[in-house]
Amino acid sequence: YTGTDTATVNITFARPTKTRDTPHAATTSNANEAVIGEQATYTVTVPVPEGRTRDLRVVDDLTPGLAFVGPLANVNVSYTGFTSTIDTAPPVDVGQSGGSKATGTPGTGYDLAVTGGDGGVLTIDFDDFYNRDTDVGAEAIVITYTVQVLDVISNQAASTVTNSVQVRYRTPDDSGESTPLTPLTPPTAITVREPTVTLGKTLTPFTNAGNDYVRVTLVATNTSGYTAHD
Repeated sequence: YTGTDTATVNITFARPTKTRDTPHAATTSNANEAVIGEQATYTVTVPVPEGRTRDLRVVDDLTPGLAFVGPLANVNVSYTGFTSTIDTAPPVDVGQSGGSKATGTPGTGYDLAVTGGDGGVLTIDFDDFYNRDTDVGAEAIVITYTVQVLDVISNQAASTVTNSVQVRYRTPDDSGESTPLTPLTPPTAITVREPTVTLGKTLTPFTNAGNDYVRVTLVATNTSGYTAHD
């Protein structure tokens, strides 16, 4: 006697990571610091379990004091570890936010949107993501983008701006909107540094008579050791 039955297996996500790629631009090697006006490039790695992930979405909601740099083209999405080529049919709502679609790659492409300004939001919507690999290796989505430390009142010397990337997906019981993955990426913190600029002024010649021309020389000196951007 033999029998068959079916079962549903739910596979959980591994924790995503977010790391800073670019080093500090000034005289310190501390990658957790940034000067006002400095740009920092981040890499987010999202491990993807084998099988179908419904309504997969990656969201980075920057804290005030940071902003995304440039247009959508500055956000790069790639894949690592995949040995299979999966469905490339575009998901719904293609291009409504000016996004682009991946072709010939795992998953079903993506829809991308960035809101600019202080504390912008990056959203990458993969719709249903299919990972049909069956090997023991890990597969992941790799996202890179650049942010800038803004010259705003909240960014004072030694203050800290911190944020995490959120991964969302629909639970197998199909309840409600996409559920945020817990835990989030470990928070990435940037300690804000400010240049110290002094302004000197000299007059040549120092003593003048009426109707004389005077040369005025202004000298700006940065004594902090940090680069003064823009």
